[in-house]
Parts: sequence; C-alpha cells; structure tokens
Amino acid sequence: GYKLKGWYNETTDSFFSTGLSVTRYFESDYTIYPVFIASSEPVWEVGSKWYEDLSEALSYAQSSNNKKITLVGDGILQAGTYNIPSGITVLIPFDDNKTVYTSTPAVVYGSHSNPYAYKRLTMASGSTINIQNGGALCLSGKLSTSGQMGGWNGTPTGPSGWINMQSGSNITVNNGGNLYSWGYIYGSGSVIAQSGSTVYEAFQIKDWRGGTATSNVYSYAFIFSQYYVQNIEVPLTIYAGATEKVYSSVNAQSSAYPISATFIGSGGMFTISSGYIIKDYIESTDRLDIEVNGNISLSSMTISGIPSIGSISTSDYVLPVTSNLTINILSGTTSISQDVEFLPGVEIRIEENAGLQVSSGKKVYIYDNDDWGNFTGNARLYVIGFSAANGTTAKRNANSLKDVQIDVNG
Repeated sequence: GYKLKGWYNETTDSFFSTGLSVTRYFESDYTIYPVFIASSEPVWEVGSKWYEDLSEALSYAQSSNNKKITLVGDGILQAGTYNIPSGITVLIPFDDNKTVYTSTPAVVYGSHSNPYAYKRLTMASGSTINIQNGGALCLSGKLSTSGQMGGWNGTPTGPSGWINMQSGSNITVNNGGNLYSWGYIYGSGSVIAQSGSTVYEAFQIKDWRGGTATSNVYSYAFIFSQYYVQNIEVPLTIYAGATEKVYSSVNAQSSAYPISATFIGSGGMFTISSGYIIKDYIESTDRLDIEVNGNISLSSMTISGIPSIGSISTSDYVLPVTSNLTINILSGTTSISQDVEFLPGVEIRIEENAGLQVSSGKKVYIYDNDDWGNFTGNARLYVIGFSAANGTTAKRNANSLKDVQIDVNG
C-alpha cells in the first residue's frame, strides 16, 4: 500500500531522486534516507521541495522564486478545489528535464511512436482545478512530422503528460488562463473554457500529400480533408469569447514545417457569437460531437506556416468538413458563412426551435457516399487509430462511411 516518494537529503532539506536504485557521489557528510508515502499519493516538485498536496505546492510556489510545479510521481488528486494563480505553471511532464511547451510544442521529423503516459495525474470525483488569469496547466509532449496519406503529421508521439478525469472532476480555464494539451485528457470529467481563456490541442492531419503535390493543387483545391482535434477526450465546453488554438507539423523537402490555426473562437472554423459549444470525443465510436447552444458560425479560418505557400484562408476554397464530425444544434442559429462540403460520415441534427442558415451566396455540398472515391490520396478514409481510452484500436474504416445526414427535427 506504499510507494517510494524519493530519496531525501535531510542535511539540505531536499529530495534528489525518485529512482528505486540511485548512484550518487558526495564530498561532504549528509544524512540521506528513502521516504515512503501511500501508493495513491501524487508527488509535486517545486524547486527542491516535494509535496503530496497540490495546495501546499501552490502556496510554496507563490511565495518562492520557483513558479513551476511539476508532477514527478503519479497519483490521485483528491476532492477539493485547486487554484493555479497568475504566473504559476502546473506541468504534467513528458521528460526528465521537465520541459514546458506552451503554444509551440517541439516536433519530431520522420518518425512516430505510439503515445504513452510519461506521468499521469488522476483527478478524483469532486476535484476541481481552476486555472486563473495568468496561470497555466501544461500537458507537455511532442508532435510527429511523419509520412504522407495516412501518416502522422501533427499527432502526439512517444511520452507525454496525461490526465485521467474521474466522473465529477472538473478543469475550468478562466479569463486569461491557458490550458496546453499536447498530451491527453480523458475519462469521465469535464473541461470548461470561460470567455477570455485559451485552450491548445494538436491538429492531426492524416491526408497530407507532401510539399510538391500540395503546391500543385492549392490554387484550386483545399489541401487536406482528414483532420482531427481530439486530444481532450472529455466534454470541452467553450463559451463565447474563449479560443481553441491548434498546432500541427507537416513534412516537405525533407524538413518539418509547423503550422497553426484557430479552430474555435474569433477567426476560427467555429465562431461563437453567443452561448457555448460542447466538443466531445466519443471514444466508443471514434467520433467528435459538437453540441451547439447559442449562435455560431461555420466560418473561414487562416492556416499559417504551410511549406512553399505560407498562409491560406479557407474562404478561398470549399472547406471539407471531416468525416467523424457530428453537429447537434440544440438552440440558436448556426450560420454557414463560407462554402463547405460535408464529407461522407458527417451528421447534422437540428432540434426544435434551432436553425441552420446558409449565408447569401454561399454553397453547401452534401456528399452521397457512392460519390466519394479515393479522394484522400490513396484511400477513401484515414483514421487516427489511437486515443487514450481506446489505445491503438481503430473504431472506423472506409466501410463504415455513410451518406451525409442532415436531420431537421426528426
């Protein structure tokens, strides 16, 4: 029922390793011994101080020059409210160096390995993390730049920070707060992004065709159609005024090219005028549900950093809406303000007293499954095939594609 917290140097009042076997050389006399704690307790590092209680770690960080709190030992965050104040970053790391990646994670060119949890925090029912103005919660990790037409461009690779949210747990990102999810948030809890907050996720592109092929077609056709934003696998509620930014990397000329865009929020694919969106990855079906409560617009977004091209706006194209998307319009009006094509597999449900409105002069193409060929490159469909909940089991394939369905109040 216990585990090693770490090796403690009583003389310096500091811990120096979590290893079960440690080699150290000392030139002075010290008193050193191992410290054990309950197996469910997490361990947080702030400088040379280690804590099992996140509240104590937060308090010490505020009063010291060390503003980074790192999870160095997996465990369960017990019920309670934990506020991350301005200037403090809570890190779920992916390496021994405790590297923090904020809006621009590192990319790995030419390779991909299955993601796994380097460190994992489990949030118990009743636990709440409030990210306050100027505070940050970072699930650090790297993204792959590998392959074409079924490759791993923008996909998390290797070790990363994970959070497993039990039912009744919550992460709230308040005005001015930032949540960086380059690892995975999964389970049965929920994440809320209040107005003025920013959430970051990976932009996983599965049908990148390479630099030359992309340069040949971008003048008349959008450059990819199989893309996924689903590192946060629990319901993510995004209120008007909040922003979700995405980051990816693609390969061209034997190099990696990081690209970025806004997915939800001002200037994004989904713009919220009033109300909120709930974005939820459904692990059992490998689908992404977008629930609309209020007035939103399916709008143009700008994608920056594309090799040999630079920045493009989707307003210059017919924007493909990727195949695993379900849009449930529960209230308000959802406006389509740019030309779009709903690819096979897309589902749109419009409930009573809600509406879907196509703006003047804009076109909507609704695909019959029989009319969709190998337009993703060499196949009809490319899927991620990985989630924190599913592991490496893919839940969809080309045979599961079906006609687009728009259901108007049944």
